[in-house]
Amino acid sequence: MEYHLKPEILQKLKRVRQTIKKIEEWYSENPEDLKRWKYWSLTRFLILQGLRISEALSLKWEDVNFEERTAWVVQLKKREKITREIPLHSKVYEALLKFPEEEKKGKIWNITRQAVFLFYQKYGLNPHVFRHYFATMLLKKGENLENVRRALGHSGYSFLKIYLNIELEDLRESIEQISLF
Repeated sequence: MEYHLKPEILQKLKRVRQTIKKIEEWYSENPEDLKRWKYWSLTRFLILQGLRISEALSLKWEDVNFEERTAWVVQLKKREKITREIPLHSKVYEALLKFPEEEKKGKIWNITRQAVFLFYQKYGLNPHVFRHYFATMLLKKGENLENVRRALGHSGYSFLKIYLNIELEDLRESIEQISLF
């Protein structure tokens, strides 16, 4: 049985890069604005860490180890809390450092899920598409399935099937690399 992403998800994946640029530009217009920082840094976090929106929004400043450049992520699974440590991407680390030190209390992004969904809706996206983008980019770069599984916080490999969407040209390139001798 083959698993493919829905065409509308594929279209959204293609728009992710354009959206990233727009959000980067929007933030750079006024980097002192904490609201802009929150959405800009959250976008970076979702794209470069691959977290679920609920995982990202529940992160507290105390969950981040700036010395080790890691964060502890809490995942709710079947009413059970599972905690995993993730390495912070250098761009995420830099974004977190930009937040005023005296304000680093409680949740990192003190915003509601609804506000986040409304923000990304302006760009025609759902925040979960960033998770798909993250997983797809890791797989396209040749990352092994175990590392992708761990980065996404999945307990098994069955969920990875939805990210294994390979475009025809990618498949053509891979096939052409096979030699006879």
